[in-house]
Amino acid sequence: MNRSFASRLAIALLVAIVMTGSVGWVAPASSVTRAGSATADRQAPFPRLANVYYANPEPVVDQLARWDLVVLANGYAEGARALRRAAPNLTMLVYYLSEETPTPGQGSTDRANGFETAWWLQSSRGQHYTFWQDHRMVNASAASPAVNGRRWAHQLVDWIEATAWHERVWNGVFFDNSWEHITWRTEDYGLDVDLDGNGVNDFIEHGPEWIDRQWGDGMRQLMALARDRLGKDAIIIGGSVNAQTTNNGRLIEDFPRNFQSDCPVSCWEQTMKNYWAWQRQHFGRFYWINNTYPDQGEAGRTNYQLMRFALTSTLLGDGYFSFDESVYNHAGTWWYDEYAVSFETALPTDGRTGKGYLGFPIAPAVRLENGAWRRDFDRGVVLTNPTSLPLWVSLGGELRQIRGTQAPDVNRGETVRRVLLPARDGVILLRPVRSS
Repeated sequence: MNRSFASRLAIALLVAIVMTGSVGWVAPASSVTRAGSATADRQAPFPRLANVYYANPEPVVDQLARWDLVVLANGYAEGARALRRAAPNLTMLVYYLSEETPTPGQGSTDRANGFETAWWLQSSRGQHYTFWQDHRMVNASAASPAVNGRRWAHQLVDWIEATAWHERVWNGVFFDNSWEHITWRTEDYGLDVDLDGNGVNDFIEHGPEWIDRQWGDGMRQLMALARDRLGKDAIIIGGSVNAQTTNNGRLIEDFPRNFQSDCPVSCWEQTMKNYWAWQRQHFGRFYWINNTYPDQGEAGRTNYQLMRFALTSTLLGDGYFSFDESVYNHAGTWWYDEYAVSFETALPTDGRTGKGYLGFPIAPAVRLENGAWRRDFDRGVVLTNPTSLPLWVSLGGELRQIRGTQAPDVNRGETVRRVLLPARDGVILLRPVRSS
């Protein structure tokens, strides 16, 4: 038995040790569930931090430079260049809407720029579809009428190359609202949509399955065209469309609730299964963003429990974590004790030092018998409790708490052998400092 295998076996045995109440016991091997991967690629140590920022970045360039990955709206070229100068190694993605426009007839939907009016998404009666804040929708389906061999996918990728990609500051593109299905949107239009533009309601002519299939196929065609034109090294992420053969990952908003008012364990597990499935199968290197928001306005900044729960859930996989105000305001620079920590002192930092303090994972995420989850890293351990009950977890040895100031009742700076995890909460613990 070589040392590497022996050490991993020891870790696997340690993470199986749990405690409920005051009685400690070891979970049988058959009852331990593992998920994700034991190791991650070396793109960035953990925690991996993302910021989804859709406002002008120029006033906050120095703050944004602390993150590992930033998504910026197209149209802020000077701010993007300034951010690249401030953070040469930062991963930067440019944001584009995949199926709508806030300014019909302008930019990518201007006929002078190659747009065809046949590409608007309409009902069989000619009613235009709209979505976010009355943005007019474009027909992104594979059934959309082709004009001179071109569809909306060609127009959008042409526009990306003309307006952003030539800047050479970007690492990739985020295609927002790139959905697998569209029939859910037709409910506001009397179940009437005309993807193929022949003046007949597709629900009558083809049926809902055909409609969703054409929409998903059109989104996959968009991703494939972007991959072909932007190159194999470009990072391409989207929404719910199943595009693992072309995309590096996804961005999920409202993680892990996924727009459900209540998210029991089953909801959390489904979201995590999708996260882990993409981690196993994707194009190139894995880039996944879990965006969480409390939807409480500025008061949400101090919702530390939600932040911890979402961050520690994200750390059960290899993705990036983002936390901001709401789906209506992706333009924050909230910073938390768990984001950057001095490993030696366990004190939080401002991000100029202490980022990536956990190092890299040395074991896959493990579900313990009592329902808590654990993942081990080079320099720490992550615990998550997705259940509706508080859970005691024994650690199999001594670990250190972060010496925090934002939630000192959780991050007390003590050395512990077991912790009590409140329902839907999590914690990051540090390994002991080895004496030289």
